[in-house]
Amino acid sequence: MNNVVIVGAGKEGKGTFGDIFYENNWNITFLDKDENVINQLNSKGKYEVEALYNNHTEFHNITNYKAYLINKIEDYIDCVINTDVIVLALYPEDILNSLEYLSVGLKERAKNNPEKKLTILCGTNKNHMIKSIENYILNTLKIDNLWYTDNVALRDMIIRRSSNANSIEATKLTTKVVQTLLMQSPVNFDVDEFKWFELCENLEMMKDIKLYTYNSPHAACAYVGYNYGYKTIEEASKDPAIKKIMDGCISEAKLGILQKFPISKEELDKFVDAPKPLGEETEYITRVAFDPIRKLARYDRLTGIAMICLENNIKCPNLIKAIAYGMSYDYSGDLSASKIQNYINNYGIKNAISKVIGVEVNHKIINDIANEYKNI
Repeated sequence: MNNVVIVGAGKEGKGTFGDIFYENNWNITFLDKDENVINQLNSKGKYEVEALYNNHTEFHNITNYKAYLINKIEDYIDCVINTDVIVLALYPEDILNSLEYLSVGLKERAKNNPEKKLTILCGTNKNHMIKSIENYILNTLKIDNLWYTDNVALRDMIIRRSSNANSIEATKLTTKVVQTLLMQSPVNFDVDEFKWFELCENLEMMKDIKLYTYNSPHAACAYVGYNYGYKTIEEASKDPAIKKIMDGCISEAKLGILQKFPISKEELDKFVDAPKPLGEETEYITRVAFDPIRKLARYDRLTGIAMICLENNIKCPNLIKAIAYGMSYDYSGDLSASKIQNYINNYGIKNAISKVIGVEVNHKIINDIANEYKNI
């Protein structure tokens, strides 16, 4: 059997990657920094994933895995030395710190198991990170350059499968099983024999497109839905006023993408119009809205495509509304949201918008967002 180390045993780590690798009959090792997450996995010895397919639902019991705290390097170093794949199922800000722990095992691997090929998969929505991660591995962590070049494939992914649960330590999760996960090529394992992974050309371009078409209406639903008093994405997305904004975001995004990227309308529609699962999963608005400073940033899901639209003389009122609702998001349990509210209180709305989205304060988009914010 092949081996995988999944770094990050939260909802995506367990629900998406754990379920996929278990279905493909791989040995699984989970690493996480949260003691509660690891304790729950070890005390129960299994977890359950409700898999929502396009025409039926299955319940998968994931068993026979290993789970360790990532700072207990001595407990799992052999797993890193002998694994075929490492998955970084992490928020962008956690990747480098996790690699610092993993580097101990990678250095031992270079000495004691140098011929075994390794693939490292980056499972985050943030794009264009691979070069900086690779630079960190080679120059900061001092991983042997020759060994790395000959034996390691660091690759990005497009995650087209959401997974959810009541908490990160939960052992009952849901996942939507309707599309493959896309990977940069080449990789150092047999993808032809692997279910739910697919190699993709021009992955960086397609990842930008995915961010602007999948994630922008999703974020819009969260920020508007929060303002309307909804708790879940399912509830919010059924509200006609919110659905209108979501559909508007997709339509505007498509127009901008067709101007910016070398993709045909037919190819874009095929990529965006994903099949729907038979059942529904519970997605909490606070989870989808999490970290609005990142999600409202200049090149992220809302501002990124709004700027592309404006640069190509495409009106984008729904994207503007979504950003304004993001600026109004004030959930007290989200540190990023609290920072935005402090910016507004200290600097005024226009300066706060400029600071958050990374666009000069005299740009037209700032005034448009500020006007929508005032309407809210």
